[in-house]
Amino acid sequence: KSQRQEKPFLEYLKNWQWDEAKYPKTRSILDNLTLLISVVTKLDEEARNKTAQYNEFKTAKGNLAKKEGASVTGRDLVDVLTPDVVKINGTADDDFIYTEHITTVVVILARGTDQEFLASYETMVEKV
Repeated sequence: KSQRQEKPFLEYLKNWQWDEAKYPKTRSILDNLTLLISVVTKLDEEARNKTAQYNEFKTAKGNLAKKEGASVTGRDLVDVLTPDVVKINGTADDDFIYTEHITTVVVILARGTDQEFLASYETMVEKV
């Protein structure tokens, strides 16, 4: 018979019986108490572990939600530049080009600064 049955409190109190198999009356009170404390300690530890796991998952879920809703500057480019967005077929139409003389570089700009960047990026470093 399982001891983890759901019962109303008053019904539990009225029908409560000592579990002679687990806690024999022939065993000393101190030994029974020690056993009870170890069982309670184990259950407490299990509850704490479950709570910690829940909190970890909740934090991870919150971080993921923040990451999904973050601006491009706060996100990992691996999540932004996915195969759905970037065209890479090995042709001249590819979004990213890597040759001996040309390499595509990703630049993240604040909104409205693209014209300023396009007008000045060639002077930022040599051989651009």
